[in-house]
Amino acid sequence: MNLIEMAQNELGAQFVSDMAWFGEIDPEADAPILGLFEMTHMMYEADRDDEPSLVEMTEAAITALQAKGGENGLFLQVEAGRVDHANHAGNAARMVRDGVAFAEAVARADELTDDAIAARAADHLARLGVPIDLRTVATFSCGEHQRVAIARALAHDAGILLADEPTASLHREAADRLIWDLVALAREGGKTMIAVSHDGALLSRMDRVLTVEDGSVTADDKVEVA
Repeated sequence: MNLIEMAQNELGAQFVSDMAWFGEIDPEADAPILGLFEMTHMMYEADRDDEPSLVEMTEAAITALQAKGGENGLFLQVEAGRVDHANHAGNAARMVRDGVAFAEAVARADELTDDAIAARAADHLARLGVPIDLRTVATFSCGEHQRVAIARALAHDAGILLADEPTASLHREAADRLIWDLVALAREGGKTMIAVSHDGALLSRMDRVLTVEDGSVTADDKVEVA
């Protein structure tokens, strides 16, 4: 099975394996991009010759996602895994160079993306009680991860907000505060919020509650919200 041919023939993918091909791709074309530059890992940043840099790949990816996503926003994961490889190999020079490349890619991504979305996300994080500091994501609690996900969803300012058990990872006090803030943010922004939850406190703040049992709707109630 040739996965490259499948991607090209069935998905119309633009395939790239060197800098010559990378320079010919059209990021704004309505076709996915498949880049394979090595049989295993790409070269360290300092050793790359016929491969695009992390910044170049980040720029191409954001350009492609923006062209396809329009005003719906985008999600891009940029990884600099070779920092860890160099660290374990005792290669400080390549560890630092790849770390710098990652920082440059993040800076370029910041230049290419909408500051308004970042500003809205920061506002929602503050309102939801998530401190913006220098901690890594790995140190966040389950509740903080939950609230970050909600802030990210609200930042795109979509007309409909889907919430799947938004209070599941929170203790009662934090859950109650989140419910009030979430409902208030949705109403202030004129959004429709559809939530799936077993939390009675959340359900009591909804305008309409559908009860589902064994795959069937067994009740459809309008709620008088205080």
